[in-house]
Amino acid sequence: MKRNFLTSTKQAGYSFILSGLALAISTSSWAATSTFVLQEQQPGFCSVDGTIDSNNAGFTGNGFANSKNATGAMIKWAVNASESSRYTLTFRYANGGSGNRKGTLLLNGGTNGSYTLDMPSTGSWTKWQTVSIDVDLVQDNNNLQLTALTADGLANIDSLSILGAKTSAGICGAVSSSSSSKSAVSSSSVALSSKPAVSSSSVALSSKPAVSSVAASSALASSSKPSNSSTSSSSSTAPSAPHKTRVIVTSDGEIDDECSLVRFLLYTNEWDVEGIITTSSQYHWQGHNWAGDNWQDRYLDAYEKVYPNLIQHDPAYPTPSYLRSQSFLGNVKAEGDMEKASAGSDHIVKVLLDASDPNPVWLQAWGGVNTIARALKTIEEQHPERMQEVAGKIRLFLIWEQDKTYQDYIRKVWGKYNIPTIISDQFITLGYWWEDWDFPAEIAPYFEKSWFSENLLVNHGPLMALYQADKGAFRSEGDSPAFLHTIPNGLRSTESPGWGGWGGRYKLVRENTWLDPVPVKGYTYPAGRWYTTTGWGRKSLRDNSATQDQYREYFKPITRWIAVMQKDFAARADWTIKPYKDANHEPKVMLGHAADLDVKPGDLVELSAMGTYDPDGNKLSYTWWQYQEADSAESEVTIFNPSAKTGVKVKVPDEPGKQVHIILEVIPTANIGHLRN
Repeated sequence: MKRNFLTSTKQAGYSFILSGLALAISTSSWAATSTFVLQEQQPGFCSVDGTIDSNNAGFTGNGFANSKNATGAMIKWAVNASESSRYTLTFRYANGGSGNRKGTLLLNGGTNGSYTLDMPSTGSWTKWQTVSIDVDLVQDNNNLQLTALTADGLANIDSLSILGAKTSAGICGAVSSSSSSKSAVSSSSVALSSKPAVSSSSVALSSKPAVSSVAASSALASSSKPSNSSTSSSSSTAPSAPHKTRVIVTSDGEIDDECSLVRFLLYTNEWDVEGIITTSSQYHWQGHNWAGDNWQDRYLDAYEKVYPNLIQHDPAYPTPSYLRSQSFLGNVKAEGDMEKASAGSDHIVKVLLDASDPNPVWLQAWGGVNTIARALKTIEEQHPERMQEVAGKIRLFLIWEQDKTYQDYIRKVWGKYNIPTIISDQFITLGYWWEDWDFPAEIAPYFEKSWFSENLLVNHGPLMALYQADKGAFRSEGDSPAFLHTIPNGLRSTESPGWGGWGGRYKLVRENTWLDPVPVKGYTYPAGRWYTTTGWGRKSLRDNSATQDQYREYFKPITRWIAVMQKDFAARADWTIKPYKDANHEPKVMLGHAADLDVKPGDLVELSAMGTYDPDGNKLSYTWWQYQEADSAESEVTIFNPSAKTGVKVKVPDEPGKQVHIILEVIPTANIGHLRN
């Protein structure tokens, strides 16, 4: 894991950084294959939410796994693989019911892949047949979890066969070191959960005088928490998979915060949500334009109503009771209030001091920074010997500096620890001011009433009904970039703000602080706060001092993804009301090689999306393109065969020590309804 995501990841060469389940699979890995069969009550079979039965003839071994008839019922196995490679899993099953039994198969909690397994009716509980699926296992231990997506549960599973390189029984519950380490053949799939509308993978190509080893990247923002996919709404255990990004939200409850929370809740399956905390800001505090101490409760109540439907699409959604257990009132008495500790600040302290989890925590300030500052003040006062350790965990994403506490306290006292910090002014792309400039015509429809109401608001259930639109059109989600930055959509934005993602792209300005790239030659950033009166975008909109071309360049790091983000939002809004078969789900992007490739100038590098598939059975289109804004190289490269799944080639330019980033977009081309827009 690259702990310092704010420094260059390559000292020399080009690196193609392809996000995804980046497995470098050579033909030699298929040279010798073997078949290993896992039976119930034998090593490698871990558990079933149900029973091991032997009352239906035709089974092999000691019996078969009979899961409960319930959505979320699980069967678990553990497999030890001799090498990271592609394997064929074959499930022998019987389904005497009238309908298909569908499940989600997670590898290592989803870190190394998520697949949909469909088990059609066999006509009888004594009639057995097989269904196979190709997956990418990592070297060492692999945990396999099959979770029912329907109320009928899973089919009866007789055995699981694994065809490929040598495999054996694994250790139940153990996490493979290969699933999260930086190795030649595997990278964490946290960097890949590609989205329904456009699944993207980001590639960086590193050119060296001589070829060095191929290295796959692993995502920075990861968590080692054990997986818990319980579907009981009474559970207070977070259903978080290993290596998920850890996030804590602090919000002042403004209308745009409330709109952002709706979208945020639809993505909670992607993170370890470790806090939803109310704070104050320069605009809102108790007694002044205040939404209430418990303003988020009605949104969590609505989430509880749609939760049973959401887990049909991904059992990783956290239970409503878990999210409530992570909701606290922070420092809210006044703007910049940090005099005394609060329940919210104490919770942040608890999370940061938890030595059992050293992984980064993204602290998001949707409002003021004061509750975060109070938490750090408590640590300074009570645990000064642990300040450096705690600082190493923190990643800050601030939507402006909506009070003085970052400058007056955090930067002064904690600045020596160089905490990675993003302060965004680009967020106004999604703020109240989106109509104050010449918004690009190609993306404006996704904010206008005709598309917005039809695809998000009308007949989309109780959670979307709370979305505070502007007469059916988009109003504001100014705080969404803080969490959009951490969505694992394949762009690997958490590894460097300079690479960019749905939450914008940023420039290192001072210390370890990243601000918005201003399209003015020779621009001098202010020494203090970056907020409403100093942030270039908001200031220039107020005094009308910029050209439309400058606005387009300034906001492009976010506007370029608007269509993708809105289509993805619409797909997830459908998840709140539609069964799995009637909704759209993200293509699963796989790579036929590592994510990071070190190459020589003049090399003709071949790229491949081998193994990529659509869980809904749609045909897919592929587009490979150069993301020049993220490059350190200046050359424009030629991509040969850019719309192919495999056989794509790029010639490495002669710029040793530089990077070129290539994006792969994977789009369903049929049966996708409104997403076809």
